[in-house]
Amino acid sequence: MKEGHVVTHKDYQNKAFKIIRLEGTFAVIREFNPSRQALGELVLTKPIADLKPFKEDVSQAAARVVREASGNK
Repeated sequence: MKEGHVVTHKDYQNKAFKIIRLEGTFAVIREFNPSRQALGELVLTKPIADLKPFKEDVSQAAARVVREASGNK
């Protein structure tokens, strides 16, 4: 895991977070909306071992691709 990666946390399984900073065995993560590519308000410090890569569902991925192709208009 590296800074900038989008992950989920075992206690927040349906939420996406972006790794803001790594501090030893902990990561500072911030809530992230993958379809809007926007950071949220919630900021947590959690053990890296509790994180796993985030996988977009098909509808989220499709919306993101359309938005990116249209220049985020």
